[in-house]
Amino acid sequence: MSIPYRINDDYDEKTNLTVGIEVLQTVLGALVICVILISYCIDQKFLVRIANQLIIIEYEIDRLYDLYYSLRRQRIFYTIIIVCILKICLLILLLCTEILGIQTSPVSWLTDVLPTFYVGWLLIQYFLLVMVIQTDFADSLYQTRRIVVNNSVVHQLLQLRDVHCHLCKMSNDVSSFYSLPVLFGIIFLFLTLIYNGYWILSPLLMKTLDYGTLSNGIIWIIFLIYPISLLTNRITSILIEIKTTGNIVHDLLNCAIGKETKTELKKFSLQLLHRKIQFTANGYFILDNTFLHSLIGTMVTYLVILVQFQMTSLFSSVKQQIISSCNSTRRDLK
Repeated sequence: MSIPYRINDDYDEKTNLTVGIEVLQTVLGALVICVILISYCIDQKFLVRIANQLIIIEYEIDRLYDLYYSLRRQRIFYTIIIVCILKICLLILLLCTEILGIQTSPVSWLTDVLPTFYVGWLLIQYFLLVMVIQTDFADSLYQTRRIVVNNSVVHQLLQLRDVHCHLCKMSNDVSSFYSLPVLFGIIFLFLTLIYNGYWILSPLLMKTLDYGTLSNGIIWIIFLIYPISLLTNRITSILIEIKTTGNIVHDLLNCAIGKETKTELKKFSLQLLHRKIQFTANGYFILDNTFLHSLIGTMVTYLVILVQFQMTSLFSSVKQQIISSCNSTRRDLK
């Protein structure tokens, strides 16, 4: 139903290229939803293991660290509420511009709005899990700093090392669970970004400015970038926390006096060295701020190529029409 609608839909500046992109977007959107649902059904064990590890980590951190604990958890709760409210507000604003700005029907929403909303919630769910992990890393980092001040015992170092080990395992499980759905989702969002970026630039270059189309395109770009930026910023934060933990452990090792304490700190340092945490899209790229920068740069490059191609095709078609009209005028004069 969606593909025939895309092919038969009539609008200004419709070309074979835009129709092809719309059909590809429709097929890819349906494929992304199927991949997400199938991955959730197949990898249920990963979710159960992640939940169990999170319970264990929270229990261990409770034993080690209760100062400002409720404040951190309240901050997570408020962040979840704000992120979800902003997502819903952007969706409502997008639908308003779809209805009032370019007069689209609900059938077209199945091909672009629904898959985008679905992928966006997947990335936000990923973001929320990473935020909890990053908060736990921050708690363990704070407890590691307290070791110098309070001259804590070796037993506390062992507990911190276990907490860090569980956090690393959970981070790898989270990355493995979301890797394939996120890969398909990012591909779909990238195609949708290029398509909506084209509809922003094309009227500006052709001097046929339509404020409804322009506002709809801008809202689309914000709606697409919003979940990606949330996820990449949070993953960058957790990677910074991990590096900071390694630096603190190394500083403690230089200041430690007891032989047993030095031994445990060396083991902790080796654990930090060998346990590498990376949140990737099935191993193709790391989902940090460098990826967001690369995504925007690649999108701009493709947009320039696409607009140049479309303008060349438009000028050639206009030139052909002028030549054909001149030839018909000459035949009439003869």
